Amino acid sequence: MSTINICIGHLPFPENFAGYVDLMLSPVPLNTCSRTIHVPDNTFGPYGDTLSEYAQLLWLLDHLDDILAGHRFLRVFHYRRFIAPIRPAQAASALNQPWAMVIQANELDQYESAFDRSEESELINTQMSFDQGVLGQYAQVHVLEDMVNFGRFLAQAKVLPGQQVLGFMNMKTFIPSSSIATYGKENFRAIFSVLRRAAAFMESPYYQRREGYQRRAMGFLLERLNSYLVLLRMAQGRLAATQGQNMVISDELSISTTS
Repeated sequence: MSTINICIGHLPFPENFAGYVDLMLSPVPLNTCSRTIHVPDNTFGPYGDTLSEYAQLLWLLDHLDDILAGHRFLRVFHYRRFIAPIRPAQAASALNQPWAMVIQANELDQYESAFDRSEESELINTQMSFDQGVLGQYAQVHVLEDMVNFGRFLAQAKVLPGQQVLGFMNMKTFIPSSSIATYGKENFRAIFSVLRRAAAFMESPYYQRREGYQRRAMGFLLERLNSYLVLLRMAQGRLAATQGQNMVISDELSISTTS
């Protein structure tokens, strides 16, 4: 098989479809039918919980060769979110996330192709464009100061060249849930190595701890940088990926947030 399926989440993938999962990475101990590795948030220090799923993904980066042994691609999805290769006609659009479509867990049997282990190409999540730019969109749902300080850190720490920092801060297109994708091994390594350096923001004087939903600020920032790096590598011809459809497993058309 060319592809390994890796699920990230604090809850298991729906039990009846555990066969879609080769490896579960979770911040909490889980009793699942799938092979599960517990990667606690504090693996990355006292602020590790602010990384959200990127704590588990950075652990995956550190163990990439062992986990992927013999596979060319890794498919990353979440316990309730995945990518369909094509936009399904039978799914409904989410009311509060225009880039996402909603299905119930018992409909997952219709999406077996979304978990095919014989992939031959990479796949990215649904793109969205925002008139106010991604910076403006971030300000609508998170704390603007965090994004501004993150950009400042990326420049001063030379995580990105200056022109790329400008490109990141001025981008209009965003891939929500950008960590969800089918990646070639070397593209994953290249993208997440940059994200690993960018995560040092939480140890810098510019970082401010948030509470509640905004506690996951580091994850929200890395999600946007993840998106930028994917789109940049596509523009540079280093990542030849097609766009799939962002899918959410939910009983409601309004998708709930997790704190």
